[in-house]
Amino acid sequence: MRLVPQPLPNEKTVDETVSLNLNWQLFDAGLRYADRRQRLAQLQSARLDEKLLKRSIQNDVDQALVALRAARENYRSALSAATASQKNTEETNVLYQQGLARPSR
Repeated sequence: MRLVPQPLPNEKTVDETVSLNLNWQLFDAGLRYADRRQRLAQLQSARLDEKLLKRSIQNDVDQALVALRAARENYRSALSAATASQKNTEETNVLYQQGLARPSR
């Protein structure tokens, strides 16, 4: 809009103009395809990270199970050794009381 304070006889006091610009980009230099490829690569990377994490968790669980089995076997061995020691102590006490064994020096 244009306002002319002192128009000449052949000019209007108010002059109005409307303009409309439309732009349609036919080629974006491959940016849209590059963005899509980048998002696909990020998706693939996230999937591989998830797969690695699952594998790591499975390895941790397997190691914990092996450690538990080893601890149980050590416990059984310790119980067996304790039982054998107890039996040996009782037999030695009986032999000592009967005079068949001497205290060690």
